[in-house]
Amino acid sequence: MQKHRDAHHLVPVSVLAAVLCFFTACATGGTSTGNSGGGTPATTPQPTKAVKTKPQGPITIDLALCERILSKTEAGQITKTTITNIHVITDSSGGDGGGSCNYETAPLKAAVFVALFPGGAAALQGEQTQLQNEPDFKGSITPISGLGDAAIGIVNPITAGLIQYHVSVAYGTLFIDCVLPKSSVGDAASIDQLKQVAQLVVDRI
Repeated sequence: MQKHRDAHHLVPVSVLAAVLCFFTACATGGTSTGNSGGGTPATTPQPTKAVKTKPQGPITIDLALCERILSKTEAGQITKTTITNIHVITDSSGGDGGGSCNYETAPLKAAVFVALFPGGAAALQGEQTQLQNEPDFKGSITPISGLGDAAIGIVNPITAGLIQYHVSVAYGTLFIDCVLPKSSVGDAASIDQLKQVAQLVVDRI
């Protein structure tokens, strides 16, 4: 991620699909019963819990994916805006198959966007290291616990009066960068908004 990156300039890192598998055990009869011969009472089999696997390979960035991980309504509620369109951007370099879902209030004006690329933990560490090594980076990087495999919140002053916010997450082989291109609600509230977005993405990817 470059310091000057705007809403449509993507970090060159992570992508992949998560598989959500449900296994249910079918049962007949609702209660345990005994028998006159003193045998073991029958029990009702219990459904197993849903098993969610982490991303392990490339995913396709398309409108269906963007609508699944975060709806226009949810994006609007979180950012307190009216989202009119989801603009899907895919990597055109012929490389990693990454891309982004841009939730727009007007054409080319994203209130929030979610970039997804391959890379996982290595990409997350690379982003952090790159920022820390930039002499003119005057923002902050804060670890976030309980989100994906690892996550950081970034407050990145671009110019005077313009701050860009990121919550970047490593999840399986995927690098997820949730971004507010600008915000007027302050640092803590902006990062909190992005944590809500990131959690929905991780839960649904």
